[in-house]
This record gives sequence, structure tokens and C-alpha cells, in this order.
Amino acid sequence: MRRADRPRVAAFALCQFLFIFANWLFVVYLPIYLRNELEPPMSPERIGVLISVYMFTTLLLILPLGYLSDRVSERRILQVGAGLFVAYAALLTVVRSFWGLLAVQLTGGTGEAILLIVLPALLYKKLGAARRGRRVSGFIAAGLLGWAIAPYPCALLVAKAHLPYTTLFGISCGVAVLLFVAVSCLEETPPFAIRIADYLPDIRRREVLLVVIAICGLGIHFGQERTDFSLYLHNVAQLSLLELGLLFSLFGLWTAALTTLMGRLFDRNTHLLLLVGVGLALSGGMHIVTAHVRTFGLVLGVRLLHTVGDVIVIFCYSMMVASIFPQQRLGGNSGFTYLFRATGAVVGAAVAGQLDKVFPSLQVSFAVAGGAMIACGAVLLFNWRTLARVSRGMRVVEGN
Repeated sequence: MRRADRPRVAAFALCQFLFIFANWLFVVYLPIYLRNELEPPMSPERIGVLISVYMFTTLLLILPLGYLSDRVSERRILQVGAGLFVAYAALLTVVRSFWGLLAVQLTGGTGEAILLIVLPALLYKKLGAARRGRRVSGFIAAGLLGWAIAPYPCALLVAKAHLPYTTLFGISCGVAVLLFVAVSCLEETPPFAIRIADYLPDIRRREVLLVVIAICGLGIHFGQERTDFSLYLHNVAQLSLLELGLLFSLFGLWTAALTTLMGRLFDRNTHLLLLVGVGLALSGGMHIVTAHVRTFGLVLGVRLLHTVGDVIVIFCYSMMVASIFPQQRLGGNSGFTYLFRATGAVVGAAVAGQLDKVFPSLQVSFAVAGGAMIACGAVLLFNWRTLARVSRGMRVVEGN
């Protein structure tokens, strides 16, 4: 990596770290808060609705935001997103009613949509050809470190200091303020005069369909996971809050290390892209097994294997998006592919909420989400020749 690029990549990595740190507290603790601390407790069906609304808001905004990021000031869009995230965290500390929380989820979903789409799209536009894998992996790993650092100290606050869950949302609010400052310092790219029709040739390709399949499978499991995973660990597996926080911190450190390794290996051999189907199958299989383990050690072992698959899929998806689309249309095309992750997440969360009413052990919802991942992985493995062609094209780009 050229020395001149290091401050730029570091700035994006800091923004990603702060975003995931703030967001992950909601992912881990919001379902538990709604079910166990809110008075009266929220039903599983309503929890599924709230999570789905959050994701559905993201879903509706992905394409417009991707197109907008190619045409106007990306920094200003990111400032709006960070500001909405500040408001989301602050409102969660005071709003109690279902309908009020529904409005709060709309606010948070809008902020997340902006940060999820515009931040990586702006980074990808600035990537050079050399050592692209390391740069992308560094950006992803920074977010995973935010995931690693956030849960355990916050679990200590709830379990040992006996502070309410709303304290965690207040911490997220403070981190989101720092995020607003950080995104305000990012450098921009010049906007392009682009028509919507200009994107059509970019997406009418077989490799783009494979990207869509991979990200859709990942999204289904993320939606179900966001609805059920922390509830399963705390209410079914009977893990304490401290064990819960420690697990998520260990997962974050593990996946950050794996992502960094993937970036270095990818710069040496782009054929690692062929592992994306294996990653989906491994992640899906271990996701199914998760709902049948009850002890801290078994959950840790199974989920470490599961996250190996997650890392492979997320990294390969990111590399394909960064490499196969024209730079001036990366925002819109990135939004197009991410639309399917958001769609999968909405479906996964909504289906999980319905299944949990009938099967409160949560095993069925884990099996459905894991099975969807395995099916998507099989499709990608069957199309390995297309992936090999894309991989060879990436190698040519890296060598230029």
C-alpha cells in the first residue's frame, strides 16, 4: 500500500469501526431489552416486526442512496446518516411504546442504510489496483474490531453494575456523535452525471447474479440472527450476559484476524474467490448446529466455524463489488447488490418472528436460515467456472 493511501484508508476504517461499534449494541441487546426489560415485555411477533421494519426501511432506501451517492456530495449524505443514528440511539433510551418504537426503528433504518451503502462505495471509488485485497480487508476488519470491543464491556455494565439496557443505547449515542465528526473529515470524489439507464449493462451479467445469490443467502441468515441469536443464547441456552458479551467479543477478534488474513492471501491468489460457495455452506451448516448446543464452550466452537464461512462470503462479496463495476457507477451498483442482502434480512427476520410463535425453542428458524445459505452455496459451487473467470479478471486488474 502506498504511504499516501494509508491515511485515507485509516480514515475510512475509523468510520467503519465507530459505525459497527454503535450498531452492534443494538443487534446484540435490543431484542433482549424488548423481551426481558421493557414493561410490559414485547411479544416475539412484535419483536420480529420491529426488526423487520428497521431492515425494510434500509431496503427501500438502498437503490436511491446508491444512485444519489454517484451524483451528489457523499460527505453530506454520510453526515445525515450519522446524525440519524445519533437520534436513533437517543430515542431508544426514552421511547417505550410499540408504535413509538416503530417510528424509532424507521429513523435507525434510514441512518444505517446511508452508512452501509455510501461509506464503502466511497472507499471503493478511491481504491487503486495494487493490494486491493489488503485495503478492503482492513476496512472490514476495522468494523469487526468494533464488534469485538463493544459487547463485553457493555455486558459488564449491565450484569455487574446493574445498569439498565438503555445505558448501552446512550453509549451508542456518544459513539455515533464521534462517527458524525469522523465522516465530516472524509475526502470526496467528484460527482458524475449519470442516468439510471447507464447501470443496466453493468448488472446484466452472470457474475452479478452470483453476487446477488451469495448476498441474499447471507442476508436471510443475518435477519434471522438479528431476531433470534442473542435471545437464543440468553433465554434458551441460559448463558449469562457476561458470557454473551464475551462470546461476541471473541467472535469479533476472530473474524477481524481472519479477514486480515483473507486480504493478504487474496492479493497473492485471487482464486480464493472460488471458496465463496464453500463459505456459504459452512456458515449455513454451523448455523443449524448452533440451535442444538447449550454450553458456552460448544457455542463458541460452533460459532467460530460458522464465522469462518461468514468471513469468506463477506470478503469475496466485497472484492467482487469493488472490482467488477465501473468506478463512476460503484455507488448505484453497490446499492443494487446490497438491496438483495437487505431483502434477505427482512425476509429472515419476518419469518423468524412467525416461526418463533409456533416453535419457541427457535431451532426451526435456525434450520430454515441455515438451509437457505446451504442452497445458495450449492448454486455458487455449481457455477465455479464463472467465478474462476471473474477471479482471472481480478488478477489482471491487480497486475496493471
